[in-house]
Amino acid sequence: MAKHVGVHQAKIHLSELLREAERGERIVIERYGQPVAQLTALPDSSPVQRQLGEWAGLWAAPDDAFSEAADAEVARLFEGRET
Repeated sequence: MAKHVGVHQAKIHLSELLREAERGERIVIERYGQPVAQLTALPDSSPVQRQLGEWAGLWAAPDDAFSEAADAEVARLFEGRET
């Protein structure tokens, strides 16, 4: 059986409705009591599994990345100051 919600409720509770759809529930969105859209999960919508540290060793910060000179350069770039 489908869950019926109005457009306003769908806007307010979209994250919750998406979780319900991921669990397999069918959501029907209505406007003025008339069905206009259906929210269902895609066949391959399983959450992406990420492994902690999978990018370890692929990038390294330069030795001077956290020096005072680097901090001043970043501040200058953000503030748009010329050297």
